[in-house]
Amino acid sequence: MCGLLRSADLSLPSMLRNLFGWFLLGGASFALAACCGNVSCPDQDNYADALLFKFNLDSTSTQGFNTRDVDTVYLRRYTQPISSAVKVTVETVPLIRAHSKAAQAIVLNNNAPFSSANSLKLNGYHYTLFVVRYPATSKPKIIDTVRFALDSIKLKGSYQGDGCCTYYQNSYKSVQISELRQDGVLQNTKLYDVTKENGVDKPITLNRF
Repeated sequence: MCGLLRSADLSLPSMLRNLFGWFLLGGASFALAACCGNVSCPDQDNYADALLFKFNLDSTSTQGFNTRDVDTVYLRRYTQPISSAVKVTVETVPLIRAHSKAAQAIVLNNNAPFSSANSLKLNGYHYTLFVVRYPATSKPKIIDTVRFALDSIKLKGSYQGDGCCTYYQNSYKSVQISELRQDGVLQNTKLYDVTKENGVDKPITLNRF
């Protein structure tokens, strides 16, 4: 019995040290949680990777759209096939806006207006933007569709901050835009570097053709 007591007495300091260590760890975790609970992430940018598009609404220009041309815009998203055996999925979203908001930018983001899937970002897809174009005059009464192909989207970025505030920061983004003719031929392809400057977005202006 005495031997058992002596053994228990010898292990008591070790148990106390372990218990003290757990108290310290728990206290530190609580302090960190309390600190982080009061810290916001002002540098978090929900539009870090987003692409913004505006339309030329100059009614005096041959490249300008009418307001009614852009009150309804269609975006179509295509998956990029890994191989010929993988089926391409296609999704279409209509963007309906009041005439008074025609000058506002259309935002194409990682999770809007399409929902995010399979952790893919914008650069995991191809897009087509459709605009129904009405004739500038009553003659001829022809309504056709302007199509813009959005391809070769490049995104670069990294996570910044500390344990309390970690946020994603984009360092480069670009997109290649082509005019898509009715026969499917691409023309007037242009690469746009839309990386933010001093935290300010650079919307791309789309012209009528």
